[in-house]
Amino acid sequence: MLVWRDPQEVTFQNPVVTLGFFDGVHCGHTQLLSQLRALGQELGRPTLAISLWPHPRIVLRHDARQF
Repeated sequence: MLVWRDPQEVTFQNPVVTLGFFDGVHCGHTQLLSQLRALGQELGRPTLAISLWPHPRIVLRHDARQF
């Protein structure tokens, strides 16, 4: 696994992408990443998981306790 903090550091093109708030690799995330990997292999393309931080609720509504 490679980690980039700046999108301009990503050098490969046309990846298969998933986007979300990956707050830990639980069963749901494991399944999602497994499907991402399988699709990338099937298409012969690299895979990319984009994790949002902070949580989008905090960005969109400054008081996450409302949820």
